[in-house]
Amino acid sequence: MPIRVNMTADEAKSEFPPPIPEGNYHVAITDCDLAEVRGGDNKGKPMFKMECTVQNGPYEDRKVRTNVMLFEGKSGTLAKLAQLLKAVGVAVVPDGSLGKFQVDGYEPNEVPDPEWWIGREMIARVKITKTRTVKDPTTGEETTYDPRNDVQTYLPLSVGVSTPTTSAPASKPSLLP
Repeated sequence: MPIRVNMTADEAKSEFPPPIPEGNYHVAITDCDLAEVRGGDNKGKPMFKMECTVQNGPYEDRKVRTNVMLFEGKSGTLAKLAQLLKAVGVAVVPDGSLGKFQVDGYEPNEVPDPEWWIGREMIARVKITKTRTVKDPTTGEETTYDPRNDVQTYLPLSVGVSTPTTSAPASKPSLLP
């Protein structure tokens, strides 16, 4: 059955907002889903798809998203998970060649369920990824992605924020008299 709607002119003018400026933002995790990597060598392996919402400042209520890998792989695959755990106060310590952590209510080195993460607050270091084209290795199909925000690092709230107050680029001095 078709659905008919009456859209306002303002709704018709709506566009996807540009990325927020790079910086450290006070965020809360507002959505966390367990998903699988969709392609490449890690296809089918588990990851979290996380949404964080900026809590204050000129970009309050804006969303930034990131993926957190939940599988062993090449060095650094679990680095974002380690940063995320530390940011919410879970000790992650080296023990020989392994890293160990313990979350209350979970077995040692057991990653908390997606629901556990909702509402946890921290600092997110947000970067802007450039326009990029990705080729699917199995189909050869290319997809071009616009610039977007990505969380590069998670830090404890004690680090503080360095949120830009405007998204306008700084003006360059003129060489003309």
